[in-house]
Amino acid sequence: MVMANYPAFFLYTQNANEVSFLSAVNPSVVLTFFYGIIFLTSICLIKDFFRASLFVFVLIILGNHFKIGLDIVKLVFTNIKYWHMLSLVILFSVLIFDVFKRKITDELSQSAVLILIIVANFYLFVNLVPLVPYLLKENMRENIGQEEIVVSMEKPNIYYLVFDEYSSNEFMKKYYNYDNSELISALEHLNFNISLSSSNEASLTAVCMTNIMNLDYIFDMDDGNDRNMNDVITRKRKDNKLFQILNNFGYHIMAVGEADFYGLEDLSQSGALEKSTIDGRTYTELVFSKTFLYPFYTEDTTLKLQNIEKIRNYMNHLCLTPNSGNFVLFHIELPHTAFVVDQHGKTIAAENRLNWEDPKYYLGQYQYASGMMLDIVSHIIENDQDSILILCSDHSARGCTEFLDLDKCQIFNTVYFQGEPFDIEGLSGINTLRKVLNRTFAMDFEMIESFPLEPVRSN
Repeated sequence: MVMANYPAFFLYTQNANEVSFLSAVNPSVVLTFFYGIIFLTSICLIKDFFRASLFVFVLIILGNHFKIGLDIVKLVFTNIKYWHMLSLVILFSVLIFDVFKRKITDELSQSAVLILIIVANFYLFVNLVPLVPYLLKENMRENIGQEEIVVSMEKPNIYYLVFDEYSSNEFMKKYYNYDNSELISALEHLNFNISLSSSNEASLTAVCMTNIMNLDYIFDMDDGNDRNMNDVITRKRKDNKLFQILNNFGYHIMAVGEADFYGLEDLSQSGALEKSTIDGRTYTELVFSKTFLYPFYTEDTTLKLQNIEKIRNYMNHLCLTPNSGNFVLFHIELPHTAFVVDQHGKTIAAENRLNWEDPKYYLGQYQYASGMMLDIVSHIIENDQDSILILCSDHSARGCTEFLDLDKCQIFNTVYFQGEPFDIEGLSGINTLRKVLNRTFAMDFEMIESFPLEPVRSN
């Protein structure tokens, strides 16, 4: 059980702050089922528990590293296919099956299984120990979060709306030959203040949003790419300066969408969208990517679309009492991969979920996100004209090698401030939020310069 599920277990323990427990269970069930069937069959054929255990252990090693072996063989035999390699593995399995059934003694098999039990549990312990402090901290955070909240009235509701990987208009003109002026004009008609030249300091969501939540450039791209910094960045994002300020002013903080990313609970109860790597690969896909099951695994893109629609529906029916001191943090992985929908809201083929080569897939999901933006903010302003809305992205599209690193840092950035003029031209996400806090709460944050892709310079 331990060795069969080691790929899933290892990835989960290394990314517990980004992967839900349910996401980790699903691939484990699949691996346990397949290897369990093989194990029971082996016991029936070999008629010895220990020798069957050793045989299946060898099959687990071969099965969980199948893709690696196939890639190595392809270096010599370039035309070899999956089914060729699978046939060779099956033939090899038949040969070693005979060896384990006839040649391995009872004493040797029992000793070997004992050693494997020790090794398996050692690996289990080594990977589980670093996870314990994280789980304890999460439990403490949840207990703290159960304290009674006192909401201060007569304060404008603030909506912070983040569309992940929604590119700036200049980015779309340059790389997609697409002018987003129709949305910009619609937002200006709603009295939004638009910045066409805003950029953040990095093109990694964890870095950008952690810095924004803390109102300062405390992490950079190097930190974001350092696995050892993951927990540090996550803790700083969930225990951030913005929430402290809002709490001090008596605000009730709520979240919709990617709520757990900020240590909050998703009010829409859409179910956390499975996190993905920068190229759009999910945890489940990574688990199966090296195993013999990789050709049969296809991403269920319909689940993401269902969650998106549930979030959209929740926001389109959200009606807060004006000036009731609420802060709504909305974050959705859209138009971020996986690509699941076209501009008209129709599902696209799952095999194109990571297709950056054909521009229509990102553009279609981008246009769908634009319509979703307009629907949500129109509804909010109609019901809460005295509110403050920050509608933005964390970075622009990143999936193609032709995109320049600095262009990836460009952001979509708009603010509705109770229908009044509010100049944010050229401001980064951090400075935009600083300016909103200054005007809302009479604070005195200075505007600090951003340094895209360079080491951070904290103010």
